[in-house]
Amino acid sequence: MGKIILLLFISLTISSYAQSDKFKEQVTIVNSFKADFYTSPKSIIFVFNDSGHLGNYYTKLFKDLKKTLRKEKIKVGSEFNFSNKKDFANDISNAPKNKNKRSDFEFICNITTKYYKDPEEWKNYKDLKKRKTQHDLIFTMYNNKNERILKLNLFIQSYYTIATKTKETSILFYEFIK
Repeated sequence: MGKIILLLFISLTISSYAQSDKFKEQVTIVNSFKADFYTSPKSIIFVFNDSGHLGNYYTKLFKDLKKTLRKEKIKVGSEFNFSNKKDFANDISNAPKNKNKRSDFEFICNITTKYYKDPEEWKNYKDLKKRKTQHDLIFTMYNNKNERILKLNLFIQSYYTIATKTKETSILFYEFIK
């Protein structure tokens, strides 16, 4: 009887460990901050600073943010600042031109990305669409007085590219700022 209980305990432990180690596509809040004087925005300009490597991702993310926020009557604008336009010309070719002035918006939201080191076993994929990625996406919002009023750090895991999670990201961002 004792051996059966021991075997049952070991199999349950192994099973629960194996399930917790599985890769799961997700967009989750890691940490967040809202200033005491925070109010829901009427207008936001999103500022993307990058080498250009994530140009396609940021362009898609902005389109989804714009679509989500405009439904809620929030005016949006963009500013794309790419430092390496030569090497990443294809990645940044679809980014909107910078036509907006920061002073025309109530809030300025800087968006940055932080990468994680991929585990070695993730690098052995046969199909590019099954490649696993994970990173943080950080929204830091300031008012016109340059006071930080909001910070949202999202953890994103996805297959193939982070661009597959832009819609979920934009919805989660809206839910947080409303």
